[in-house]
Amino acid sequence: MSDLKLDVGLANEIKMAARRAGATSSDLKKLVTGDMFAHILPVLRGYAEVTTVRRLSELKRGTALPARTEKFVPKMFFKKNGVWTSSNFESVVLAHAKKVTSMPETQVAFCDLGQSANDAEIQAELPENHIFDDVDLFLPFLAGLIRRQQSGNVGDPLNNSCTNIFYVRVDNEVFAVHVLWLSSFSGWNCFVYRLVGNRWDAGCRVFSANAVV
Repeated sequence: MSDLKLDVGLANEIKMAARRAGATSSDLKKLVTGDMFAHILPVLRGYAEVTTVRRLSELKRGTALPARTEKFVPKMFFKKNGVWTSSNFESVVLAHAKKVTSMPETQVAFCDLGQSANDAEIQAELPENHIFDDVDLFLPFLAGLIRRQQSGNVGDPLNNSCTNIFYVRVDNEVFAVHVLWLSSFSGWNCFVYRLVGNRWDAGCRVFSANAVV
């Protein structure tokens, strides 16, 4: 016979533990749906364990971009180098970018998505400081990657129509910048999305501003 007793005190402890773990009411609802609790019970009793499955490959160092000293004008580069930009990329990213007069040597780092995931799931596995916090420096960085693969040749960004993802902060909001090579267009395409639950397919490549590996 079960000795289960769920009084107010225990219920409150469960609530506080869920809150510490960042769980939501929706998460707790799933816990009591179907036979979910039966799957978790062996873990609670110590004769099973949870194995975390990573969605991203290990972070890899790419080829560093050399320092540049010439003036970089974002709107000029992205309009005159065979790059197609969506209207939201222009209004969200290009519209806020300023000219820069130099760019330090920058290490490239990326990892690949092994299974579909949304932005929150991807970011949870990326290193700290993976966000490109300065859009004025991000754009010459992206331009440097594109310059090296102007004709869609093999390099750090994928050139097989899979998405290259960069998390970029613009005016205190983080966006997912989406860059891909389309052979039918024979050029690079740039889009930007808000982090509102988009799922990215396996095979995408995610770039990190933090190159620590």
